[in-house]
Amino acid sequence: MELGWFEVALNVSDLARSRAFYEAVGFEAHGDSAENGVAALYKDDCSVTLYQGHLDPARPQLIFWQGDVRAIARAFEAANIEFFRPLKTDAEGGGAFMLRDPDGHPVFFISMKKYDGNSPTAGADGKRVKARQYPTTANGKIDLGWFEFSLPVADPEASRSFYRTLGLKSVGETNTLALNDCRIALFGLWLERPQLIFWQGDIDAIERELTGRGLRFEPRFNDGKATGAMLKDPDGHPLYFINKPGETRREPA
Repeated sequence: MELGWFEVALNVSDLARSRAFYEAVGFEAHGDSAENGVAALYKDDCSVTLYQGHLDPARPQLIFWQGDVRAIARAFEAANIEFFRPLKTDAEGGGAFMLRDPDGHPVFFISMKKYDGNSPTAGADGKRVKARQYPTTANGKIDLGWFEFSLPVADPEASRSFYRTLGLKSVGETNTLALNDCRIALFGLWLERPQLIFWQGDIDAIERELTGRGLRFEPRFNDGKATGAMLKDPDGHPLYFINKPGETRREPA
């Protein structure tokens, strides 16, 4: 099932301050509506939209845009998935509904007529072109690696079952599930809160470049298996950069 294009939605207290932070990390802002308290930012395969005073509940959310929300809702109803907020539609054919995963993480599905041009498409090679993809400027050329949105969960198997029901597939024997441009990783509750994780970038280069842009890293960690560095955005949302020798990006079988 085509769920639409994926973004991570973050609640922020000061939109201008948070936007400046993510632009320093290397994100590009496009098509934002700052006057409405929204800023959409992109970095390679990662889409993050900052919302000031809009997210309800006010916590990080998984949002899928421009899928056929009516068909998706029918499929989830048939699978006996409980809705947190039922489907509401408008006269233009749009609509929205919200689920919550077993740990209460919000999963929001929305379609709006004015964004029809951003629907997922196939490129010349037949592969799915990530929606809302824009050229990279010099600010964004640092390679952060590939992106996953990590979630703390109490029961990994229950969470895997939930996301598989949504259509995501497990990536090998890892804790990652993926579908098109959405990759999520399930971790134990020691994680404390959702995180943006970037894999297999050059940690030294990332830390050197972003420190030069005025960002402050938490102490680096190395557990003998991987090296990582972490930033926190102005609202405390963590961004992890991890390099694990031999790790390669895999897709669902």
